[in-house]
Amino acid sequence: MIDRKQLKRDARDAMRETRPRPIWVALAVIFILCVTQGLSFAVSGEYDALRAVTEAMRNGETTSLMDVAVTTTTGRFASVITFALDLMTSVISAGFGLYALRLIRRAAPSFGDVFDAFGRFLRVVCVGLVRGFMVSAAVMLYAFVAALLLSAGLGMVYASLAALPSLAPLVIILLGYSLADFLAVDEAEYGVLQCLALSRMAMRGHMIERLKLELSFIGWYAACLFPPAALWVYPYVTATRAAYYDKRVPQFLEEARRNPRVPTPPPPKYHTPGDDDNDWDDDDFY
Repeated sequence: MIDRKQLKRDARDAMRETRPRPIWVALAVIFILCVTQGLSFAVSGEYDALRAVTEAMRNGETTSLMDVAVTTTTGRFASVITFALDLMTSVISAGFGLYALRLIRRAAPSFGDVFDAFGRFLRVVCVGLVRGFMVSAAVMLYAFVAALLLSAGLGMVYASLAALPSLAPLVIILLGYSLADFLAVDEAEYGVLQCLALSRMAMRGHMIERLKLELSFIGWYAACLFPPAALWVYPYVTATRAAYYDKRVPQFLEEARRNPRVPTPPPPKYHTPGDDDNDWDDDDFY
């Protein structure tokens, strides 16, 4: 069992000792994320759709985003730009996780750590896409169950509440693969599926522990209603998660070595001397 209060104490101590201050790094990262998401919002046509709906409401017309979707669809080039900006956002977010991990380890973290994740671009993006696919499937399951209950005669509110148990797979996915992003930027030897598998095995039997850790931040999330508070909450929460990863993964590997009954993670794929350097390394994905 990992001491939740000790994790938070370690995160606060590391933040106080680190220079430059994590608040300034967080400010720069938040600014970059806001710019990329703003550009994505504008290029995708969502801004035009929202403006059209607002204008229609001012004129007393009843409309919705779906009603104006046809007039605000973007071209293929704009869709590519939007997708690229979204990928950049996910990699920068993972890079901030790498910064937080080095902060916890007192490994002289710097703002440049945020961009080190681009050196692991393919692994970070693929981990996010695979997990995103599973999350989407879990959300669709909830929507399907809610739709069945709605068609059975339940009201919208009652159908939504009655379908809540079908969200269990979503919670399991979010908690079980919560270490995958850190693995993707920290362990260069593991491929995409190995990062996901190792996260799942390391979190087995510890999901309630991790859920309690996440729920303990609710008060801090509420504080973010005052925007400047996010400059402290963002690095604090990320550093605490990094501290959890830094304790849980080595602990799991140690348990696997001592106890044959503990499932062992897949071995890393090393490029051994004598291999043909001209071959494609497909093992990055397994």
